[in-house]
Amino acid sequence: MNGCYIYYSNIDEKKPTGIQKKILYQIETLKKYGNNCELFIIDSEKQSKYRYFLCKIPFIGRCYDKWVKLPELDKLDYFYIRRPSVFDKSFIEYFKKIKREHPNIVIIVELPTFPYDAEYGKSISGRFYQYIDCKYRRSLYKVIDRFAVVAYSGDEMIWNIPVLPISNGIDLNKVKIRKREQHDTINLLCIAYFSAWHGYDKVLKGVKKYYQKKTNKEVHILMVGDGPELKNYKHLVETNNLNDYVTFFGEINGDLDDIYSIADIGVCSLRSSDMGIQISSQLKSREYLARGLPIITAGDIDILQDTNFKYEFISHSDEVDIEKVVSFYIDKCHGGDECCTKEIRVFAEEYCSWDYGMETVINYLGLRQKDHKDYQ
Repeated sequence: MNGCYIYYSNIDEKKPTGIQKKILYQIETLKKYGNNCELFIIDSEKQSKYRYFLCKIPFIGRCYDKWVKLPELDKLDYFYIRRPSVFDKSFIEYFKKIKREHPNIVIIVELPTFPYDAEYGKSISGRFYQYIDCKYRRSLYKVIDRFAVVAYSGDEMIWNIPVLPISNGIDLNKVKIRKREQHDTINLLCIAYFSAWHGYDKVLKGVKKYYQKKTNKEVHILMVGDGPELKNYKHLVETNNLNDYVTFFGEINGDLDDIYSIADIGVCSLRSSDMGIQISSQLKSREYLARGLPIITAGDIDILQDTNFKYEFISHSDEVDIEKVVSFYIDKCHGGDECCTKEIRVFAEEYCSWDYGMETVINYLGLRQKDHKDYQ
């Protein structure tokens, strides 16, 4: 099969961002089993045999002065389109033309988050774009065959379009299982470009309360990364006298093996629901699991739903109960026993790969079939 993956900004293949890595891995997955998939960057000026139907994509189609229909389009089997900034009239009209002239081409649009209206913000321009999107998305069913929706567990249809639930994945060949260094503390690892939805203030509040009591086990927080919330986290540490229990490593470019060797539990984002995301497909959860780490979550990780995975500590409160985390680590994880690390890695190999994450799309396109057993 021949496919075209449409994205909206250039990708630095030598040093891709997290989103760009995801796109490259998705394309690599779609290329397997004799399938061909060409990446098309819309804001690029490069020539492409698919150029003619891209010039009217919202806001960026002006880069293309005309549309040229080429015979090669007859060989195209599908589009995989990452959601544009807004669905508008030109999007609808052009893909109507595609459907009319090439009715056998399958059109799949990925919604990286749903619902996504909150992403437009409350500015005048944001409200305007949201209005346009709300107006025209009601007609998308005329041109789109399927939505591929990340971490979706809602209705089978969105705006009268059937849904293919997908999840994020990682390249397990590039993520090594950790080798734990012996230490007496329990180290909680927080890796991120720190933003409000990560909710790591909940962990810091929990540590403060934990050390107000008599404790038998020392707990440390390892903060790795940069971002807008870093200043707030440092302020919380200073004002609550937590300097002895929290280490800020800053942004680390390169190998994280040394960090993972001293980590005992990975902390996932704890405020995703504040953005309207009830089920999360965050990449950090996959890396923690691939490394063999138990995790702290808000109970919202997509691949853990309806499984018997026992190495997850769920926190729904405004502060993480560190005393209960310590009990969880000792009782369920046997204090970092190597067998538990290996068992978590086995789970990751089954559920954290891109093959698993894109399975519904792969099967819908008829690229191949694969069954997965529930983790026991």
